[in-house]
Amino acid sequence: MRLSNISYSKLSVMMENSMLKGLPKFSVRTDVICAGCQYGKAHQLSYEKSKYKSKEPLELIHSDVLGPVIDW
Repeated sequence: MRLSNISYSKLSVMMENSMLKGLPKFSVRTDVICAGCQYGKAHQLSYEKSKYKSKEPLELIHSDVLGPVIDW
């Protein structure tokens, strides 16, 4: 989990040089791209123009209500 989303080439170097204690030896495929890399490089489309316009301060508030995604 601490390696996060490391590239396949760096993972291969770490395995070959035994740089990480407990990292098992396994074959690393170089002909695929992981889904996390694809999502991380994706661009978000613009939002639609808002139908609401506030007339006073704090009449319309945008907030993030998702909360923590990863529970450490």
